[in-house]
Amino acid sequence: AIYHGLFAYSQLVPNSSAPSIDRGYLFVDGGFAPLLHIIGCVRGRRSSFAALYRAPIMGTQPTPLSAHSAHSRGVAGHGAVSQHENHPPRKTYYGVYLGLVYLGLASLLALYQMYYFSRDSVQLLRFYEGSETRGAERQREARDRPALSSATPRAHDPSYDGSGKREHALQQRVDAFFTARGRDATAAAPSVPARRPAAAGPPPAAGPPKVTDVPRPPLRCTLTFRGPCPGQPSSSATRPYATEVPLAAPPGMRGSFFALLCHEEHVRWQNKCGAGAIVTKEYVGPGATTDTAPDGSWNVTDVDGSVLRLQPASRRPLHSCYELRGETTEQQEPVFFCYPLLNIVGNAKCGSSALYHLLGAHPRLAPAFPKNKEYCLFERTIYDYLNGFRYGMYAVKDKDRVLFNGCISYLNSLTFDLILKQPKSLNLYLVREIAAHGWGKYNFWCTAAIGDGDCENINHWTVVGVHRRSPEHFHDLIARGAGAGFLPSRESVRGFFTGAIKRITADGKHLTVLSSEMLKGDIHRLWDIVARDAAEHVGLTLSAHPALEELKDVVVNSNNNKGSKAVSTSGSVQEGRYEISGYKPMLEETRELLLSWWEECEELRRITGWEGYECRSGAPGTTEDTTVEDKSTL
Repeated sequence: AIYHGLFAYSQLVPNSSAPSIDRGYLFVDGGFAPLLHIIGCVRGRRSSFAALYRAPIMGTQPTPLSAHSAHSRGVAGHGAVSQHENHPPRKTYYGVYLGLVYLGLASLLALYQMYYFSRDSVQLLRFYEGSETRGAERQREARDRPALSSATPRAHDPSYDGSGKREHALQQRVDAFFTARGRDATAAAPSVPARRPAAAGPPPAAGPPKVTDVPRPPLRCTLTFRGPCPGQPSSSATRPYATEVPLAAPPGMRGSFFALLCHEEHVRWQNKCGAGAIVTKEYVGPGATTDTAPDGSWNVTDVDGSVLRLQPASRRPLHSCYELRGETTEQQEPVFFCYPLLNIVGNAKCGSSALYHLLGAHPRLAPAFPKNKEYCLFERTIYDYLNGFRYGMYAVKDKDRVLFNGCISYLNSLTFDLILKQPKSLNLYLVREIAAHGWGKYNFWCTAAIGDGDCENINHWTVVGVHRRSPEHFHDLIARGAGAGFLPSRESVRGFFTGAIKRITADGKHLTVLSSEMLKGDIHRLWDIVARDAAEHVGLTLSAHPALEELKDVVVNSNNNKGSKAVSTSGSVQEGRYEISGYKPMLEETRELLLSWWEECEELRRITGWEGYECRSGAPGTTEDTTVEDKSTL
């Protein structure tokens, strides 16, 4: 009673402007809960305490409850013994005295808890206050953050707790790294690990650590041309021509992704120059790798400038496993991890959560990072990200089980294909009818680009009663070509999926393209495709799935039940009908408009084998910049 009352009072006083629903909860918790406690104590004084404590204290058998109740009413029951004959009344209150002692100890503990936790509870309630000011601060932080950081890293990282401990630990690691070498933080990173502990340097500057204070290694991408190449000055084998390529990362990309941009630029120019010229690449920056040493190891530059060493190791059949070492003292011990053999690399709102659920239900498959479906790099360092895979490896004791990951960012997968020097893995990519895909994203996420307010929740999900959604509003945005945020536009729809497919397969790596419609329409065929490609490309033999019949009626992470672990039945979810838009379907004219722009429709129908796609474009699959010419790689 004391704990509940004081706790509620401590919350209500400094939060008089909190929403009424939260204040109502505190009034109930601080008022009714103590009242129930007091009633329980009073009733226990006459019945419960007496029945429980009289026998141990008096050294006799407890009085039967029926007899005790009958005696209290002045009626003798069968075999009832008078309470005053064997149990003096003053003795019956010993149990109450013990209860009061217990209550006193509990109250002291409650005060102890309240002292340390009430401030955090106050902060939770204050989350609802000043959302506009907080949103402006986050926009200003995203604008001022260097290219090393993501534009919205915290919004996509479920493990981020908002405490700033991660940035502080990263800053301390950076300070120790450069202090141990006695050089400025902006100097170039060493080419090989120093293999010595970091010395204790001077304390950091006053004030809280900031992500923008983390020094970055130099960033440079240089291409050298030897031989004639269209679009470049004349050069030869004896007189090469070198040019520095500007690296402009799109929003959401950070650190190690610059290595991927430089690599893709190198591949593009080599294909453009043809066999008549040789194009070489020199990249310096996060994610840069050295040549492989005689012992099979190589170095990788981390996002904080430190150097890591990777070496292949045999730990689990079929997988590409590695030994990882860093430069700091805590990183000197080798860490062993295995890269996932199966990777879901796309696409959002295309059934990736359902596919992840499908893989996890097979007895031979296990998640590589059990805590999180979409385990991606985000704000982590390369060391922390790769170190995370060891948890899945050690959690699964059966070495015959195969690890899979659900990071749906194909850029993440392509980047670590470079860092790990093409590990063995099978990438799974999901596609969906473009109109249903756009309508689903519109109802699922919120964005300030289309006038949504209060998008401060960690996942940027729409909230019923807070955000506005309707078929008419969606049609107006599409028809006038708003193209804001994640909305489809005429240009983006033309080759939305095949553009990514061509980028993923540019190095000739196999990609398994699946139709999300098969998860409901033909799940047996979808599993056959996965099992066939797994056996052909990574040597994995998958038996028949034991739960396909049950899973074909399962919907995961739907608009009305969000979250990668939110499972619903297909009977409770109507296709294309969402609560936030009043369960109204997308307008038919909107669907026809989007399908008329979808030039890759025929191409995707051939790649996936799903004949349910309705193609409207007059010249499907003919755009040179988006069509996949060589389908043998798929």
